[in-house]
Amino acid sequence: MNINEKYKELITDLESNMESKKDFEYVKNAFSGIFLDFLTELQDLYNQNLEKMQELEEKQKEIEKKSALMEDSLNKIEKELYITDNDNYDFEIVCPYCNCEFEAEADELRSEITCPECHNIIELDWNEECEGDCSCCHGNCEEEKEIQIPEDEDEDM
Repeated sequence: MNINEKYKELITDLESNMESKKDFEYVKNAFSGIFLDFLTELQDLYNQNLEKMQELEEKQKEIEKKSALMEDSLNKIEKELYITDNDNYDFEIVCPYCNCEFEAEADELRSEITCPECHNIIELDWNEECEGDCSCCHGNCEEEKEIQIPEDEDEDM
């Protein structure tokens, strides 16, 4: 049984047990006033709690947005910290559009790669000879060529 039904039951009981209609109307009005005050107080508490819940939901949304931004930042930091130590990447690329330096896995089946910074497509030419000034060797290609001993000289020694 809810409060409204109990209230109606109480009023009916009072009406049947009171002899004076005047006294009944007085008690009925007194109970009605208290009942309405009680309901008003409950409604006010409900509204206050509803406002607090809405504020909490808004703050939660802000926290979730900030958390997502932090997670993105941490992922970028993680990539910056660990991408150079990853053995899967074999050469460094300098984007000709934005000069962003990044490492990529050597895959001769790949003909292009997207710059992680400016998102431009960079064509990869696997057949191009190194001139000693590329970003992949930091200018050491010529030194490596000089150090290598041709096979026919190796056999003479």
